[in-house]
Amino acid sequence: MGRRAASAISYSTWFLWTAANGSTAVCSFSNLGDITLGLTNEFNALFCAIVVALTAFKHHRFHSRIR
Repeated sequence: MGRRAASAISYSTWFLWTAANGSTAVCSFSNLGDITLGLTNEFNALFCAIVVALTAFKHHRFHSRIR
């Protein structure tokens, strides 16, 4: 990956994946009572959110250096 790899990340896609995994986790816990599926999706949502946060941090840092 190059120095501009963070610019190739689509925020909307990662937000959508975060929301989908989060809602699946809630459904798994509340409707299905499936703790394993719920925790798996909860961790997926968490790590999707981490990707968004790291990308935003890198993007901000890159643009701060240019100015």
